[in-house]
Amino acid sequence: MEAAKALSVGRRGAGETNPEMEAVDTSSQETADADASNEDFSSLRKKEFIDAVAQRSGVKRRDAKTAAEAALVELGEAIAAGRQINLPGFGKLKVNRSKRLSNGEVFVTKIRQPKDKTEDKAETTPKDPLAEAAE
Repeated sequence: MEAAKALSVGRRGAGETNPEMEAVDTSSQETADADASNEDFSSLRKKEFIDAVAQRSGVKRRDAKTAAEAALVELGEAIAAGRQINLPGFGKLKVNRSKRLSNGEVFVTKIRQPKDKTEDKAETTPKDPLAEAAE
């Protein structure tokens, strides 16, 4: 039934609208707005990435942009070639599968990020009762 509605919408003229489809569009827009407001699932855009790199490195934005864009191109080429990437601070990325589609290529990857070393030391270092008594 929904497929038939979609087909009938495709046959309509450019100026005509389907009220049922507008309701679907509105609900999908509300879902998109809810997703955008949830920062846990927001995507990192190129501009935000470049701004963060400039701020963290302390260099001018135009210099950070050049370096960040070059790094992204290199990462993209390595992933396209199926190479394993192992970068501290990012983690280890391995391409498991890839599939060519008409509009690009899809990569199924596995990314492994190590635990923060400061957390590991706090968890694994046993407290010495004699050292505490001496203080």
